[in-house]
Formats: sequence, structure tokens, C-alpha cells
Amino acid sequence: MCETMMKLPSDNPSVSGIIAGMSNGRMWIDETHSPGIIVTYSYCVGGYGIVGDVDPYTDIELKTVFDHLFDRLISEGEEWFEFSAEDPKIYNRLLSIYSDKEIESEEEYSYRRNTMYDSLTPLQEEIMIRTIDSDYIGKIKRHVFSNEEMFYERYIHSWKTEEDFLKYSKAMIAIKNERLVGIIFGSSNYENVITVDIEVEEALRGQGIATRLTQELVNCCAKENRSVQWDCTESNTISRNLVQKLAFTPLKKRPYYWFKIKG
Repeated sequence: MCETMMKLPSDNPSVSGIIAGMSNGRMWIDETHSPGIIVTYSYCVGGYGIVGDVDPYTDIELKTVFDHLFDRLISEGEEWFEFSAEDPKIYNRLLSIYSDKEIESEEEYSYRRNTMYDSLTPLQEEIMIRTIDSDYIGKIKRHVFSNEEMFYERYIHSWKTEEDFLKYSKAMIAIKNERLVGIIFGSSNYENVITVDIEVEEALRGQGIATRLTQELVNCCAKENRSVQWDCTESNTISRNLVQKLAFTPLKKRPYYWFKIKG
């Protein structure tokens, strides 16, 4: 767990869960100043979250911090830096320091829900919805299902142990003919808010699977006094339309930026 005096953002579990040590993810800490800057990377988010106080940093110091990070990422094969920040001062400073880059952006939206659905969307009889528990983790490890990576890749990158996943997270899967065809996965947890990642096989989209998975997960979390947070970018209209149809409450929107760090 990272020992820091900075206040963690309660509306960004993907970042705060990693810093608090509840969720698995990559984390870089600069202690040039106190409390410094923390950069996290979440596998399911696929981007970087930045928190901290940039006011004590000069432009040269701040550029040095991120240039060192970029050098490391480039050495690991990365070419792009995609990021968001809770404090506008952070991205304003970065946009200024790296004004020579071709920086692109779009809005990122966050929604939440913690109330149960009165009814569930019906599915084809051959599609089953199951909660991932220790028994199903065991079945996936024994390769009982095909397309198991739909769950396993998220699981191994988001949680340090099976115990952590079962204690802090929730996940639902859709199964058809012993194949995982859909998943809604809790990739982080902070202050009883679970951030989710959702996927349905392309051939089966539009049949209500994503809707049903979400309803099941929300109901399960609501019984335990947990909230579900759904984050999506402006360009992901399918995700935005779905979360709005499912009557999640809008929480916030913020800029999401990306630029090339190699070449």
C-alpha cells in the first residue's frame, strides 16, 4: 500500500483503488516534493491516471518526471501516453509543457448506480448468467470453458490474489454452450464503489446480454451496499447509450488526452 498524505479521489476508484493497495495495477511515484505525484495504470482502463500537487514543481522538474516515465514506457514497447487527471492543474501543466506534441482529446464520462432493478431482461434459453465465485474461478483455471481469457486476462491484471478479488470485487459471466460469451467485471474498488469493464462477443451483441449482465451485477452490489461505476469515453457511443438506457446517474465528465511519446 502506498503511504501518502494526498487525498485520493473518491470518484475515481480505478486510480484510488490501486494507490490504496486494494486493486492491482502499475504505479509510479515521484517524491521530488511532498506529497508529490502518483501515476497509475489500470489494465481494464487502458490508460494512465495522475494525482498529486503540481504547484511545487517547476516546469523543468515536471518535464523531467514525465520524461523519465516516458523513457521507461518506450523501453517496454509503448508508443502512446493516454491519461486523465482529477485536478485540472495537472493536465493544464502537461499540455503546456508538451505543447510541441500533437495532443488529441475527448470527454470521458462517469456514471453510478446503487439501486436494484425491479425486473431483468430475458435472454435466450441457452444463455446462462453466473456469478464468478471460487468455484467458477476453479473451473476457468481447469479450462472447463472456451474463451476463458475474457475473464482470466482481466482477473490476473486487476487483482493480486483470488482472495482480494472475492473480497473486493464482483463479476458476472454469460455462458453459451460452455463458452464465455459475455462478462461484466469489477476491475477496482474504493470506498465500496466498484468500477466495471464489460464485453460481449461481437456475434451476440444486440441480444440483451450486456443489459442483463449489468442488471445482475448492480442488483448483487446493491444488496451489499456497494455502488457500480461505469466509465466511458465520448466516442464509445454504444457504451454511453447502454449506461443511459440502464438509468445510471451521471457523476462527472472530464478530458481524456493522448499523445505519441515515441518517434
